Amino acid sequence: MRLPWLRQQAAEQARQNAAAESSAAPASGVRFGFQLRAVTDADVATYGLAKAQGIVVVDVAKDSLAEKMGIQPGDVILEVNNSEIGDLDLFTQYLHGGSVKKFHIWRKGQGLDVAVPQSL
Repeated sequence: MRLPWLRQQAAEQARQNAAAESSAAPASGVRFGFQLRAVTDADVATYGLAKAQGIVVVDVAKDSLAEKMGIQPGDVILEVNNSEIGDLDLFTQYLHGGSVKKFHIWRKGQGLDVAVPQSL
């Protein structure tokens, strides 16, 4: 039966989403204001990625730091400060480590660097 497997997958996704929401603020107390989830194998084709890595931006809060930086729903964060992000746990570690200076994102088949304002 696939039902137990589906329940397990749904529970894992819920845990990842909860972790992403809590990880949206680095140690300095800055809140980016985005909801995130891990990239899945299905996202590779959808977003035109080379492999299943990174974090998908699911939502961006109005008037948030993320919105002011130009981050959009559907962006895939691939790097923080020039370091690859393989999964949500690693992304959370970077954010809680403080001093996030930039994100390298994948948007509509193109890589973009998005800088955190220096005033933070």
